[in-house]
Amino acid sequence: MKLVFAGLLLGVAIVSQAEYARPEEPSADISHLIQQLHDPDLDRRRDAARELSKISPLPPEGINVMASLLEQPNQDYVIQNSAFNVLCNDGASAVSVATRLAQSTDKSRSQQGLALLECLAPRDKDVWPILIGIYKQNPAGNAIEKLAAAGRPLLPLMFEAIKNGDPTMRSGSILTIYQIIGKTRTMSPEYDARHHFVPITPDDLAPAKAEFAAALHDPNPRARAAAAVALNYADPKDQRPLPILTDLVSERNVEFIGAAIQGLKDAGSLARPAVPALEHVLATDSDVVLKWQTASALAQIEGQGACAPLERAIVTNKDWRDGFVPTIVAIRPPCPRLIPTLIETFRDEREYASLSRTVMALADMGPAAVPALAASLKSHNLYVRQNAAETLAAMKPLPPDAVSALQYALQDRNSDVRNTAISALRTAGGEAQRDVEAAEKRDQQAATEKPKLDNQTYTRKQITAQIPPDDEYMYPQTLHYILPVTKDRAADAKLLLTVHSGKDRPDRLVIWKKVGPDSYQQEREMHTDDILLDDRYDRPFTFRAKYDYITGKGRSQKDGFFFDVPISGWRHEDDNIFVVEGDEAIPVNLDSPYGSPSGANDFRGGKLEFSENVYDKYDPTCCPTGGEITGTYKIVEDTTKTPPLWKIVVATTTSTPPTLHSSSNH
Repeated sequence: MKLVFAGLLLGVAIVSQAEYARPEEPSADISHLIQQLHDPDLDRRRDAARELSKISPLPPEGINVMASLLEQPNQDYVIQNSAFNVLCNDGASAVSVATRLAQSTDKSRSQQGLALLECLAPRDKDVWPILIGIYKQNPAGNAIEKLAAAGRPLLPLMFEAIKNGDPTMRSGSILTIYQIIGKTRTMSPEYDARHHFVPITPDDLAPAKAEFAAALHDPNPRARAAAAVALNYADPKDQRPLPILTDLVSERNVEFIGAAIQGLKDAGSLARPAVPALEHVLATDSDVVLKWQTASALAQIEGQGACAPLERAIVTNKDWRDGFVPTIVAIRPPCPRLIPTLIETFRDEREYASLSRTVMALADMGPAAVPALAASLKSHNLYVRQNAAETLAAMKPLPPDAVSALQYALQDRNSDVRNTAISALRTAGGEAQRDVEAAEKRDQQAATEKPKLDNQTYTRKQITAQIPPDDEYMYPQTLHYILPVTKDRAADAKLLLTVHSGKDRPDRLVIWKKVGPDSYQQEREMHTDDILLDDRYDRPFTFRAKYDYITGKGRSQKDGFFFDVPISGWRHEDDNIFVVEGDEAIPVNLDSPYGSPSGANDFRGGKLEFSENVYDKYDPTCCPTGGEITGTYKIVEDTTKTPPLWKIVVATTTSTPPTLHSSSNH
C-alpha cells in the first residue's frame, strides 16, 4: 500500500498534448454535426453540440472536436455543457484536456478543469495522482477534495496519507473524508448511481479513529473541524469531538456549522453541554434552514426539554414556522404546552400550505389535542375556526370527542367550516350522519335561492365606504380604485367604477349608474377569482378607438368610447372591457389566443396592441427566449347577431425570431 501511495504522490502527471488516435471514418451524421459546429447561427451550433453529446460511444474524432470546444475561451454555456458532458462520460481520453485546463493560470478555466477531473475521478484512478499533485503544488486550492466524488474506494489511500506524516497530505486527506461524509449524508441513491459515487458507513471510518482523534489537535483549524466530524460520524458516542463541534456552532463557522449540528444530533443526550449554543442559534440565527436543523438536534438531545425553545421559535418565526413541525411531531411523548401555541398560529391565516404541517402535527397528537381544538371552534376568529375544523377532520380515526366537536361545526356561519365538518362526518353513522344530511339539505336550499337584484340607491359616500367582513371573509374590503366613465367633466359622468380589495378575498368591481343627484344604482357587479387570490384588478382606464361596424349591408368604421379594468393574473376572453353607449356599459369579449399572463395587452389610448413571449424550445419549463409575437387588435360590433356582438380580435401579427444570446446573458 505504501508503494502505491508513494507512486500517487510523485506529483502531477505530465500529459502530452498529442492528438487522439486517428479515428475510423466517421458516419455521415456525425460528420454533418461536426461541420454544423462551425455554423454562424448559435442555435444551430447548440443543436449540433447537443446531438453529439447524445451519441454513445462517440468516435474519437467527435471526442477531439468536443475537447477543442471545451478549451475555447468564452465558449457559449450550452455548447460548453454539452462538451463537458461528453468528456466526462468518455473517461480516459478526457484526462489530458482536464489536466491542461486545471493547470491554467486563468481561474475560471482552472476551475472548469478541476470540475472535469472531479467528474472523472469515480471511474478513472489515473485522475487521483493528478489532483493530488495539483494540491501539493497549491494546498490553498483544495484540489484534493475533488477526489471525494469517488467515495468509499478512496478511503484506503486517504487513511495511508493521514498516517504518512506529511502535514499537508494529512490535512488534505481528512478534509476529503469530510467531503465524502457530506455527500453520503445529502445525496440521493439516484445521484449516487448517476455519478458513480459510492457512499460510506460509520464502520468504513473505524480503522482511522485513532488518527482522527489525534487530528483533533491539528494546527490547521479546518483539519481539526473535519477530524471532529469524521470521528463523530465513525462513532457518535465518542465524546472527544463534542467540544470542537460545540465551538463550531458557537462561533457560527459557516463551512462546518451544518455538519457540527448534525453531529451533535447524532450524539444525542451526550451532547447536552452543547444545548446553550444550539438554543442561541435557534433564537438568533438568520438562516432559517439552520434553525430547522438546530430544532431537530435539540429535540434529539433533550426530548421534551426542547419544547420551550421550540415554542419560542414557532412564535417568533411566523413565516417559516412550518419547518419546525416535523420536529414537533417526532417528539414522543408530545409536548402538551405546544398545543395551545400551535392553535394560536391559526389566527394568522387560512389553512394553506404554510399551515398544513401545523394542522397535521396537531392531528397526529390525536385525542390530547381535541379539547383545545373543540374550544377553538367557538372562536370569533374565522381562521381559528377554519383551521381547527381542518385539524379535527384530519384525525384518523376520528376520536369520539372530535366527532362531537365537528357536529357543533355543522352549525357554523362559515361555509368552509361547515363543508369541512360535512366531509369528515359523512360516513360517521348514527346521529352525526343524520346531522350531516340535515346540514347538506340546508345548504342546498340556500344555494337554490337566487340572489335578489340590488335596486337600492346609494350615495357616493356609501359606494366608496369600507365593506365590512361577513360570515365568509375574515377581513374587510376598502376602496382601491374609483373612475368616472366620461369623455367630458368627471362631475358629468353617468357611469362610475369602484374596485374594493381586501385580504384573503376576491376584489369587487361594481359599475354604478347615476340615477339622480348623488344617487347611484348597481348596473353590474364582478369579482376576481375566489381561489386564485393573487389575481387583482389593476387601475381602470378609459380610451377612444375606432371599431368595425358590421351590418347585413356591409362593414364600416365608427368611433367608440371604451373602458377597461385589467386584471393582474390570467386575462380571460371575457374580462372587463366595455363599450359605453349613452349610460350603458356593454361587455366586449377578448377573442384572442394571446391573452396569457406571460404577455401584455395594451389598450391605453386606443393602441390595441399585444405582445407574447415565445418559450425556449429547448427548455419549455423555463425561459421565454424563443422570440416574440407582437401585433394589434381591432374592435368589432357585429349587428347581424342578436343581441349585437362586441368583440376584440387579432388584426395583425409579427413574429420576432429569438435573439442570439451569449453564455453571459442568456
